[in-house]
Amino acid sequence: MVQRLLSNPNGPFPREQEQTLLLELRTAKNAKQPAVALLSTIYSRQQADNPALQSAASDLMRESLLSQSPDTAPYMEWLAIVSAGE
Repeated sequence: MVQRLLSNPNGPFPREQEQTLLLELRTAKNAKQPAVALLSTIYSRQQADNPALQSAASDLMRESLLSQSPDTAPYMEWLAIVSAGE
């Protein structure tokens, strides 16, 4: 499961994907941040398998940026920037 999760063909090498996720999990300041990081990684992998999800993700990302609490807003902004580059 973990190998599949971290083998997003649209992302960097699997080792880099793993290091990025681990860093996000280790540096989280609250319980919501690691949950968002993990779910974002899962959804990013699903987008790679199903291109129809890509436009839906962009819309969802814009909505979530507008409704996030201050503690997760910087992370969500970073995630939107990274997602836009895919």
